[in-house]
Amino acid sequence: MKISLENKITFGFILSLLILLIISIVSYQYIIRLSNDRRKTKQSQEVLTVLSTLISTITEAETAQRGYIITGNERFLERVDQADLKIINLFQGLKQLTSDNPLHQKRIHSIKLLIDSRLRMIKFLATMRRNEGFDKVKKEIEKGQGRLLQNEIRRQVENMQSAEHIIQAKLEQESNNNTRFTKLVLIFGSLTASMFFVLALVIIRRGLVERRLAESEIKRKNEDLLKISSEKDKFFSIIAHDLRSPFYGFLGLSQRLVEELPVMSINETRRIAGNLNDSAVATFRLLENLLEWSRMEQGLMPFLPESIQLRPFIDDCLSALWESAENKEIEIKIDVKNDLTIYADRNMIQTIIRNLVTNAIKFTKKDGNIYISAKPILENNIEISIEDSGVGMNKEIIENLFKLHINTSRAGTNGEPSTGLGLVLCKEFVEKHNGKIWAESEEGKGSTFYFTVPQASE
Repeated sequence: MKISLENKITFGFILSLLILLIISIVSYQYIIRLSNDRRKTKQSQEVLTVLSTLISTITEAETAQRGYIITGNERFLERVDQADLKIINLFQGLKQLTSDNPLHQKRIHSIKLLIDSRLRMIKFLATMRRNEGFDKVKKEIEKGQGRLLQNEIRRQVENMQSAEHIIQAKLEQESNNNTRFTKLVLIFGSLTASMFFVLALVIIRRGLVERRLAESEIKRKNEDLLKISSEKDKFFSIIAHDLRSPFYGFLGLSQRLVEELPVMSINETRRIAGNLNDSAVATFRLLENLLEWSRMEQGLMPFLPESIQLRPFIDDCLSALWESAENKEIEIKIDVKNDLTIYADRNMIQTIIRNLVTNAIKFTKKDGNIYISAKPILENNIEISIEDSGVGMNKEIIENLFKLHINTSRAGTNGEPSTGLGLVLCKEFVEKHNGKIWAESEEGKGSTFYFTVPQASE
């Protein structure tokens, strides 16, 4: 089943839009992932910052403790209280940042217990310093419990920081992978969509070209049909009018002979017989052209080219035309060399020469001249020309000479009938030989018809 152009275009655009939709969905998902990765990375960085701040804060509390124990200045205890409040806020923020990580929540709980113990120890030593003096506190400090507790806090904080660094590395790797995949999806999808768009445009262009060709073919066929219809009308017009008219003359002249023959003079009888003969010859030639044209249109005329010596062939073609030329006292001159040989269909070339010379006689006045010549030209052809000193033609007639559907027929100088069918036959026969036929003329200065035929090879 052949898919129509509209369906191909629709399918191409739908497929392209579907690909773009898939690209958009996949890209959106991975953009969300990238956004989440960035959020988690930022959150991890904040966790590390809080952990560092937590260590520095507990260190500040220890420093303040030592200052109070050494100096007994109560202002150092204020800094311990400030560190205690700050640590409470830091733990609250840390729990919120790691709320989606149960392992971190356990670690935070352990660190908080250690820091709470350390803060209690700091406050306990400060109270001992206030109540029992420096020496007592010194002995307690020398036991090293505070240092052990501080080291454990640092160790657990560092473990949590290491875990957070691992999380950051994974997030960075995932982010890179997501970025790379998103780029590949965008590139591949864009190329695929572009390919389908280009394919759709190619299909559209091809369809438009095919449509233009189809429209051109339809137009050509319509023109051919119009031409055939016009030629058919012309053909029937020739049959109905030009072929029937001579018979009216026959009927009139024969009726006159029947009725007036006993009282006619010899000259009148000879004149009527001559008119009957002219009508018979004209009718026979018209009928012969009609039959040849009909056979040609039906493809029934065989094309049998052969080598023909041109000069004697032209003499043979003119044998039936000398009388018509002599009756109008027209002189026919032939300038064709004896060694010129053509390769052509004998019957077709005879029809061409006979029609062209007949027309030359028809449209040349009494005492006129007809000149027939031939010469070799390029591309192994021979150009044959038939020139007359007749009435000539205007530009409009020349342009429409070889078109059956346009009427260019005119009466001859002695009223001879003309249909234009002979020139149409000449054109068809010349083109059958891959030749050309054309005419040059000027009103009142005669006409020259040219046609080309292949030259016989040696």
